[in-house]
Amino acid sequence: MKIKAVYFSFIYLLVALAVNAANASPSDHYKYLIESENTYKEGDYYKSDYLIAKYLGYEYADQVKAIETITKRIPKATSYIDGSYSEKFLRFFFGLSFNQWGSKISDKQNNILVKINSNKGQYVSVWGKPSIETWYILHKDKKKQIAYTVGMHEAKIRIGPMSKEDKPLKPCDIFTIKEPIQYFYEPMFLDTNDDGKNELLLRYNITLANGYLQVLDIFVPIIKDVYCQLSHRKSFYGRNGYAYYTDGSVFVSEQTRDVGEGTLRSSLQTETSYDPYGKKIHKEVVSNFLKTENISILYPNYLLNYKDPKKMFYAFYMTCKTGKLRNTENCQEIADLKGPYGDEEFCKDRLVDMMRSFHKIKDTSVWEITDYLCKQKTSEELAENWD
Repeated sequence: MKIKAVYFSFIYLLVALAVNAANASPSDHYKYLIESENTYKEGDYYKSDYLIAKYLGYEYADQVKAIETITKRIPKATSYIDGSYSEKFLRFFFGLSFNQWGSKISDKQNNILVKINSNKGQYVSVWGKPSIETWYILHKDKKKQIAYTVGMHEAKIRIGPMSKEDKPLKPCDIFTIKEPIQYFYEPMFLDTNDDGKNELLLRYNITLANGYLQVLDIFVPIIKDVYCQLSHRKSFYGRNGYAYYTDGSVFVSEQTRDVGEGTLRSSLQTETSYDPYGKKIHKEVVSNFLKTENISILYPNYLLNYKDPKKMFYAFYMTCKTGKLRNTENCQEIADLKGPYGDEEFCKDRLVDMMRSFHKIKDTSVWEITDYLCKQKTSEELAENWD
């Protein structure tokens, strides 16, 4: 009974991220939850998890009902996460895993299609074998809370050609990532080294005993634009942080302990940028973004509009010498080096970060921030940058 009471104290955080309202119209898809209970009692745990994920993929899925079904198992926690992380991050981390099963397409091995993208007449698809994990959320001087992720036992990557009607045909290559995965991002095709070939980038979160490991894998087609034959160039890892590519560089952040801190209450992140081959460019230690509301860098759509610069938002602020005329001699524009961003809200989050670090690049007794802005660039401005 204690577990149930603690569980309900956290359930509303999960529901806040639900794709569909908890009071949606009932449907016969509840049969998946009933069948899940039965198969769990029979000892077929993966099938039971699959049925819950299958239920979550339907339009009127009630996430509260799904969580109640999981709770009836009285599961033991196998992982824990820092309860001092922001409520926004905790809602994101647990809720996001519930919302990734919407394709309704599955195979005979109980893998569900979670992501697919295409390039040059070929597709790359991600099929997840659902697996539910139970987590303790550990708060200092507070009782443990219980939460769940509906992630993957493993992810199967299928690559193949598209038909003339843009339908996926039989795969020409299949490989499996055999790790427990909380969430898999959309595969991306980007030319990371300006050689005229788009590499395949896979990004996903592996669950650990005390959090997660964000992974970015870069694969290179051996033959230009033929994704059936790939070689692995490099993997980047961000433990309780991030790993992503943008604008010619890979950015990795890893949770870091300050002097005297334990692992669970780490207050810092070490941010490092690399070239696409893994050569270090820059490194700095900053505050732990997971304990703030500014977690947009983890959002699934953070980089999806990257290939269309006109849709992106660019962050910058203006700094001028205090008490001086605001002209080109006394003022300087500070542009963001990590963007651009596919959403204006994410751009604004980055602006907050930039301004917090203002004292590191300018003497605040001499300089002040006079303006800041997120904007989409015109074709003329973009052309100037390309020149």
